[in-house]
Amino acid sequence: MTVVDETFAWAVFLGPDPNPSPGTSTINFVKGDIKGNGLAVALGSGGSLSATYMSTTGNTTDLVFDVTGYYAP
Repeated sequence: MTVVDETFAWAVFLGPDPNPSPGTSTINFVKGDIKGNGLAVALGSGGSLSATYMSTTGNTTDLVFDVTGYYAP
């Protein structure tokens, strides 16, 4: 995952279900620092993934995902 075009530095939480106020982050980043990050994240039912930008109101970011594999039960 890569964070791009963020308006403020902070963090992103990735998980199987929506979480408007996560207690932890999956990735922390500095504004303007664009670099790829390798992650393994659990998916929700049906293969869904939820992302929460942990920032103050009014800030935005874009996330770029490159899926390179998955785990099957």
